[in-house]
Amino acid sequence: MVLVVDIGNTNIVVGVVDKGEVLVSERITSDVEKACGEYAIVIKSILQMYRISEFDLEGSIISSVVPMLNKVLKCAIEKIIPGNPLMVRNLSNLGIDLKIENPGEIGDDLLVAASYGVENYQLPLVVVDMGTSTTISVIDSNKNFIGGAIIPGMRVSLDALVSKTAQLCYTQIEKPKQVIGRNTEDCIKSGLIYGSASMIDCFLDKIEDELGEKVYVVATGGLCEYVVPHCNREIDFDRHLMLKGLYRLYLMNN
Repeated sequence: MVLVVDIGNTNIVVGVVDKGEVLVSERITSDVEKACGEYAIVIKSILQMYRISEFDLEGSIISSVVPMLNKVLKCAIEKIIPGNPLMVRNLSNLGIDLKIENPGEIGDDLLVAASYGVENYQLPLVVVDMGTSTTISVIDSNKNFIGGAIIPGMRVSLDALVSKTAQLCYTQIEKPKQVIGRNTEDCIKSGLIYGSASMIDCFLDKIEDELGEKVYVVATGGLCEYVVPHCNREIDFDRHLMLKGLYRLYLMNN
């Protein structure tokens, strides 16, 4: 069993994967003010909730897009499992080539998703990850990560909309009753859900025009389940893509 931790801007996903099967997947809030010991207690309580002993864990791996949390999460994990966690940023073997202008700028989450995608899905591949931001990653037929797009996520867009308008209030992100909203709340929901779905469809069309060939598409991230069903394109949905990708990188680099 391997402890896998994906540090995002809004949430940290704590998982346990064994032989490719995700046994544990829980989200905790990303908090730069929380101390090492506090995170250790939370992670250990998650393991206990699933009746997993720290002695059953052979190692750990971390991906992160929040550098301020790297040291504290590494410290927390070391309190539970002996040995240093692998950090995605420092891995020598990713299984992909980075054909972009500044490889050092690419986020760990994109590296993990692309690395897992090239071995588990058809190429060329597009990975859509909908979290705090919506990222679109493109991997060509030769396993080259060639770039993509970064878009404000639905919650970020909703926060901006509410904070910059006098008469609009916060609403839950969920499917509206219909595309044409009959009240303000449903209008906002329609804009978020159907607007995001239309945006993804459009991006995929333009990516295929640029590549000159059809792409396989897989989506992941906490918000994809709201949007993917409303896309016109055929899109595979893999809720645990990041956790399985981290596990694969752990095996490749151990």
